[in-house]
Amino acid sequence: MKRPALITTAVALGLGLALSPIAANAAPADTSSVSEVASAAPAAPRDTTSYEQLEDVYYDLLFGGSGATSILVKAAPGAEVAYSVNGVAQTKQADGRGRVTFDVTFERAVNDVALSQAVNGVSSAVKTFQYDFS
Repeated sequence: MKRPALITTAVALGLGLALSPIAANAAPADTSSVSEVASAAPAAPRDTTSYEQLEDVYYDLLFGGSGATSILVKAAPGAEVAYSVNGVAQTKQADGRGRVTFDVTFERAVNDVALSQAVNGVSSAVKTFQYDFS
């Protein structure tokens, strides 16, 4: 239930307004301990491959090319990121802005991709998806 704003209530009642450092609509304080927050599993990293890049790979494979490309992944800064295509896994460390690039080779078929990251020894869930170039 949303509580009425402090300013609106004071104006409606014609009262003087005294502001305090705690807002009337402030969310309750988070009572989780620092260790609970620090050990929470990070979200899976994000493959930032664009549609245009995938289209380039498709046409490369269609006309007999290798299917090789670079994939940019967005993760937590400094995370150990694992990227796997059709069972060929690579692990690299994300830079200070959370970016890491993987050189991969796709096949002219359905390609299984798995992506995860580890931050401070805690691993994310493995995100799986497919790129279909058949």
